[in-house]
Amino acid sequence: MEQATLMFGIGATKAGTSWLYRYLRSHPECRMPAVKELHYFNTTDAEAIQLQAANLNSKADRFLSQSEDHDGVRKLNTLMSSEEYRVASEVIKSDREGHSAYREFLLDSATEDGAKLAGDITPAYALLPEETLREMSDLTSETRFIYIMRDPVDRLWSNIRMNASRRLEEGRSLNEFSNTILERVVKRGQHPALMQRSDYASTLEKLDNAVPESNRKVLFFERLFFDSTIRDICGFLGISYHPADLEKKVHAGRSTAMRPDLKIAARALLDDQYKAVERRFGDLPVRWKRDMAKVAG
Repeated sequence: MEQATLMFGIGATKAGTSWLYRYLRSHPECRMPAVKELHYFNTTDAEAIQLQAANLNSKADRFLSQSEDHDGVRKLNTLMSSEEYRVASEVIKSDREGHSAYREFLLDSATEDGAKLAGDITPAYALLPEETLREMSDLTSETRFIYIMRDPVDRLWSNIRMNASRRLEEGRSLNEFSNTILERVVKRGQHPALMQRSDYASTLEKLDNAVPESNRKVLFFERLFFDSTIRDICGFLGISYHPADLEKKVHAGRSTAMRPDLKIAARALLDDQYKAVERRFGDLPVRWKRDMAKVAG
């Protein structure tokens, strides 16, 4: 039996990875786990492993509780999701030598199901060091990487709004809190992780060095929701074309507006990223060009 291809979706955060996950999970030739973000390769120290394992078990408990409110196929699917989260928790705690538990969880189960593709979509993998990306690339002879980039300012703002909504205190304006965080990022240099996730140039360089060109694909978020792009993705992953719901948005944040002064500061701060991507790809999406023109102006 031919082994399934292993696909890594590595980001960037708030750039369409959840939508891609949902699409591949619905594809009849793919076997995507119930766990969208496994965080296996970026969870390595003992404390982080315990925290992630506990997080996965907590979600398993939640699915188990939800199953009591369902029946039929929906109940079965919820119970299966709970079990997958339990297994994923054990995978996180497993011995990393040879990654046998990880392989079994993704590849072996996919191959047994007759699937052509298994996947691990964890945007945070974009921050991994080059040597780890190379190790991931070498896991199988048929490993594929997809990296999705979004207009840097849009991606940063979406990421900030997501974080703000999770920490929003009752009675406080999401718009005000989001702009407060943005000001801390662009004017005070706080929350460096948010900026790090916009460092496309660094991730692209690491991918160049760690992954063969034929095994990696870089996409623009702004060009993701087109039938031609879906056909391109399917061809790259070695699966048959399957129609996608191009209108459905996944985890879309609540609409809020950036303060004009902060928008200008964010564009200027990310100017190197716009230029680095332009040098590499030449033709950029209209949204990128428009923001670049405003910075130049």
